[in-house]
Amino acid sequence: MTGPGFCSQCGAELSPGFRFCPGCGAATSGDAPRAPIPADAAPKPPSPASERALKDFEAQFDALKKRVSTKKSRSILTDPELGGKMRFFMMGCAVLAVAALLGAMLFAIRFLEEVAKRQPG
Repeated sequence: MTGPGFCSQCGAELSPGFRFCPGCGAATSGDAPRAPIPADAAPKPPSPASERALKDFEAQFDALKKRVSTKKSRSILTDPELGGKMRFFMMGCAVLAVAALLGAMLFAIRFLEEVAKRQPG
């Protein structure tokens, strides 16, 4: 494409090499100029579904920004959502560590008893 073209769907101006229209997202060939849309033809307004999707995205993004900004000053253990999972994980690790320690102690005691029985004296 040597000069700017125009989208056949909405009439937005396309710079050389564009593969998708920046106005409506329609695929373009990327190499052939498009015929301009007459000036009296207005671009298509966004569909209600795309507006709804954009509003949902913005709401989720704002919630995420708020959540990230509030987590900077809080510990993971005080966060009610993540802290409960972390405490549960830490308690499980502690129980496993205590069980391993008790098992090692019982093994050592039995081993020492066997060694004491075998020694003369």
